[in-house]
Amino acid sequence: MTPDVSAVIVTWNSRDIVLRCLESLAESTDAALEVIVVDNASTDGTAEAISNRPADVRPVRLVRNPTNAGFPKAVNQGLQMASGPYVLLLNPDVLVGPGSVDAMLRILKADPEVGATGPRVRTPEGRVQLQCARRLPSLLDYVAGRFGLSGLLPHLRLPNRLMTDWDHADSREVECLSGACILLRTADLRKLGGLVEEMYLEDVELCWGVREKLRKRVQYVAEAEAVHHHSVSFHAITDRSQYLWIAEMVESSSLKHFALHSGSVVVAIARATNVISGLAKLLALSLVTPFLLHRGLRDRISKAIYRSYVRLMVGLRGPRFGTTLGRGLARRA
Repeated sequence: MTPDVSAVIVTWNSRDIVLRCLESLAESTDAALEVIVVDNASTDGTAEAISNRPADVRPVRLVRNPTNAGFPKAVNQGLQMASGPYVLLLNPDVLVGPGSVDAMLRILKADPEVGATGPRVRTPEGRVQLQCARRLPSLLDYVAGRFGLSGLLPHLRLPNRLMTDWDHADSREVECLSGACILLRTADLRKLGGLVEEMYLEDVELCWGVREKLRKRVQYVAEAEAVHHHSVSFHAITDRSQYLWIAEMVESSSLKHFALHSGSVVVAIARATNVISGLAKLLALSLVTPFLLHRGLRDRISKAIYRSYVRLMVGLRGPRFGTTLGRGLARRA
């Protein structure tokens, strides 16, 4: 039987939480569901745990990558296998609320002008993760965020991507949804070419593509809910080169977005912002570090120093779609 929805989940060292994710997914919809899990060479037994699930639970199509292919590329692998007319992109550390996929699916089925739907996402403590419905990047927001101006000068009412002036309690059209849980038509995602690889903010490019290339709306669905145990895989990283590689992806992504969709002047200003803010933070942290005695705090400051260095260097060299800066830094560290 052809499924209604194909769920694509990419895992990397997320054994315990992905099993809970799969359980929640089964309760999130009454539609015929196909579950595709692409494992990026986990070393904690994630793939084995999925394979050894009881025979009476919903079957999973499991792909085991020999190396970590990265999130967007692994999603695209799953997309190639998807056979349902709708595809759900789901992080392994997300627990989907009962009936939530059905709520998002109803909107897509009822309105062909809607190209993507996403739920209200909460933290395990119950707070709304404002990233679940936000604006696309703008230069003014980028500069304000890099220098912390929105917090320092709240009376200026500077634009902010997280839309903090809205409680996210009602459904509405938005510019961008969280890639942690997003439902689209499979044909639309394939028309866009899948996710843009070598980018960290792949949900930004996806929602931009839905709006600008497909000319469809991006719809936030407040009655659909999910709980996001944010960055489970990221916190499991102990290898410095992997941490720095991800840091470079994070710092490069907005610049890449501007490079793809804005003019050279915008890119130049964004690069200068990276250089100045990265250098200022690097110098400030370097002055503080020698006076810190607590080892855990020193470790956190050290990571912040690496991030500041990466930000500075990304600003100096400009947005590139190869990711080698972090690995080079790791070899020198």
